[in-house]
Amino acid sequence: MNSLLKSFRYAAAGIIACLRCERNFRIHLTAVCCVLWMSRFYSFSRAEKALLAVVCGTVLAGELFNTAVERTVDLATQEHSPLAKAAKDAAAGGVLAAAICSVIAGVFLFGRKKPLLKCLEFFLSQPGRFLFLVLAAIGAVFFIFTDWDRLLYKREKGSHSQTF
Repeated sequence: MNSLLKSFRYAAAGIIACLRCERNFRIHLTAVCCVLWMSRFYSFSRAEKALLAVVCGTVLAGELFNTAVERTVDLATQEHSPLAKAAKDAAAGGVLAAAICSVIAGVFLFGRKKPLLKCLEFFLSQPGRFLFLVLAAIGAVFFIFTDWDRLLYKREKGSHSQTF
């Protein structure tokens, strides 16, 4: 049981490290939060909710795998290598493929006009809600583009490999 708890701690540490160091992971996580919040205006079936969970989880998992591949390649070689580039590009391509598929699923799931108008009305019906939306957007930009690793741990640029 102790080793199982340790494995969960290691997994959580990997997610936190990716959250600190990887802007693209923060972008995807922000998008997932927006999707989950928007879903409250829709009456999705259980299958649609499951699809939403799978595509969101696939993109986040893909970004974690991409980071693992990038760090492993960086650890294996410091020189520019066509094979290292191909490995990194393939991992990034996997994330892009998952993100494109999730956008396509999102268009099908969220493309209905009536719930979209309901969401728009929610924000425009009261000035406080619109202000909240603007502040949330500003907060999301701050969350995404802040170099959390450098801010929290006062690391110099170029020392990302030490965080893992």
